[in-house]
Amino acid sequence: MKRGTSNRELVKLMGLGGDFDFDVSPVTDASHTPPPENSQQLLLTTEQAGHALQIGRSHLYTILARGEIKSIKIGGSRRIPMTELERYIEGEMEDDEEI
Repeated sequence: MKRGTSNRELVKLMGLGGDFDFDVSPVTDASHTPPPENSQQLLLTTEQAGHALQIGRSHLYTILARGEIKSIKIGGSRRIPMTELERYIEGEMEDDEEI
């Protein structure tokens, strides 16, 4: 299959016919998607926060367990305020300046 094949073309190639009254766009899971570059997102998933800090999941959870970054729980999901990431980065930069 060639790159750039549309969903409608794929449906036709699979022999499912042509015209549909429903959307054949791929479904994406928002929890696994980094936030848009220019949006002002207030809360991040742990995956997004780890991605933003460029650290792994276990390292992020270690930082959270130490209380170095505060988080909140919404239902069964943990969310990290963007302001906490900014505060953590500022604190780390101050620590580096003292050395």
